[in-house]
Amino acid sequence: MASDTVARAEHAKRLLDDPLLTEVFEAVEAAAINAWRTTGSVQSAEREIAWQSLKAAERVRNALQGMVDNGLIEARRAVQPSSRA
Repeated sequence: MASDTVARAEHAKRLLDDPLLTEVFEAVEAAAINAWRTTGSVQSAEREIAWQSLKAAERVRNALQGMVDNGLIEARRAVQPSSRA
């Protein structure tokens, strides 16, 4: 289990560090912010869609970062001596 968590963390880290994926996240976020900024006062549905797009990109990035963090925790546990007797 720990090695699977660490392997998934390494994969997630590679994804977060990937320039193409970074570019995609930035493009999605910029498009959502632009859509939000350019909506008129009566276009609440369009603003809501832009907000949801922005939050979805954030959730994906945070999920990947959570996998990285979990992998770091598991890796540290694997090298620490067990305190259980």
